[in-house]
Amino acid sequence: MRGLATRFRSVNAGPARMTDPARARSASPKPFRAPVGGLMLFDDLSAVPDGGALVLDNWFPLRNTARVRAGSTERNTGLGSSVSAIGAYRVGAADKAFAFTAGGSLFDVSAPGAVGSALVTGLTDTVWSFARFTTGAGTPYLVAAGYGNTRLVYNGTSWATTPAITGVTVSNLSQVWQHANRLFFVEKNTSNAWYLAVDNVGGAATKFPLGGEFPRGGSLFAGATWTTDAGDSGLKSTCVFLSDNGDIAVYDGADPSSWSKTGTYEIARPCGINCFMKTGGDLLIMTEDGIVAMSQIISLDGAALANQSVSKNILPMWRASVETSDTALWQITRRDKFGMALVSVPETSTDPAYQFVVNFQTGAWARWYGWAATCFATVGDELIFGTADGRILNGEEGGDDDGEPFTAIWIGPFAMKGGRVVTGKASRAVVRSAETFAPKLSLKFDYDINPPTAPSGGVSTSGALWDAAVWDTAVWGRVNETRQVWQSTPGRGQGAYAPCVQYTIAQAEAPQIELVRVDVVVEFGEVVA
Repeated sequence: MRGLATRFRSVNAGPARMTDPARARSASPKPFRAPVGGLMLFDDLSAVPDGGALVLDNWFPLRNTARVRAGSTERNTGLGSSVSAIGAYRVGAADKAFAFTAGGSLFDVSAPGAVGSALVTGLTDTVWSFARFTTGAGTPYLVAAGYGNTRLVYNGTSWATTPAITGVTVSNLSQVWQHANRLFFVEKNTSNAWYLAVDNVGGAATKFPLGGEFPRGGSLFAGATWTTDAGDSGLKSTCVFLSDNGDIAVYDGADPSSWSKTGTYEIARPCGINCFMKTGGDLLIMTEDGIVAMSQIISLDGAALANQSVSKNILPMWRASVETSDTALWQITRRDKFGMALVSVPETSTDPAYQFVVNFQTGAWARWYGWAATCFATVGDELIFGTADGRILNGEEGGDDDGEPFTAIWIGPFAMKGGRVVTGKASRAVVRSAETFAPKLSLKFDYDINPPTAPSGGVSTSGALWDAAVWDTAVWGRVNETRQVWQSTPGRGQGAYAPCVQYTIAQAEAPQIELVRVDVVVEFGEVVA
């Protein structure tokens, strides 16, 4: 499993010399729950509980089952170069989306198909930040800031650099956010924030210096609003300023000219200017030690945050990704309809792009491979992402990844028999599925979590395909049914065994496969001295 498998590969003491057949004993099938708890890599490999996973690629853990993710399909073409960022915007019931490219152009990608001419050209390639802002007059705007460029504003009809911002070099503004009916900006490579008058997208900017608030030095990196419950006083919105070294200053009040500071805190270095995500009444921040919540930051010592972070169950994998990838390009994206959030880790010279995916209703994590994404956005209910070859793809759509098969892999927790020889016999997968084919089942022994060779693709569906099936002959509709599949799962180890389930998806329609549990039958034997 790439770097993680190598990192955790066990040191095997070697197979038993022989087992006395007369003393061998078959056990009743041992049930393993579906990986509803997601990846659990924080503790010792031998301590992962039932319902957990040591490998969970291309699954999404639900409350009672785990489903295989869907694929990706081409949505937009003709952008010409790598997609740097996607900004999404809604006016009434209309969803709009805009893509920024490394070639310095801005395109409308609201509708599928080939894009037209660029709306804006001559931009500097950078990481972009977006704020959705509605003025007192009720006019909604999408505001985009990217270092090296003039701040851009979309007013529902067109993009413009007006109304202009004065008082600051606008091309030095690297991030934008909304707080207390004002727009705030980060001035890159300084400790200064800048803000506009209430209900304005342009005009005179006022400096808010923060140089004395960052004891570890560095520059202001990003900002956000954190809304908390103030008890009898109702909800309270505070402004959070984050440095590139992980120092945080929090301010309270309606007018920045009379704000009061409520606290300063220390966390690990942030990952990307798009490192914030609001969830419920909390504010999450992506850092090199995982995703931490402001509610934890204000009550825990910085050194303890990693052990209590939202992402602690994938902390070893997270830190390995920080070491090998450019965290400036990381991004966190919510998909509310499906209760998920994705953290995109960009491609490197040695590893393809992948995503950490969390069910934010249960806190269970998985990892998705196969999407060569450079950036993500949600447009209505759609999840879309940009690619390095200048396209926009729909995520979680169809039954392959842009024409290529992908494999979903689960290696579950290890059951232990205290040094006794374990011989694999058979396994049964219980699934709810609209597909008619079986997974590949196998067993892993003695804390080896390297997946076996992936099965071949080619899932057959139980429903007919539009424009392909014969009318009055084909069976229409795909219905999830409970299916039980037994397979022989041979192998031998010394005391620890775990189930492994693999599906390779290569079909037209999105897979409808939910794993309920796996039952494993093994035989135990005594080692003959």
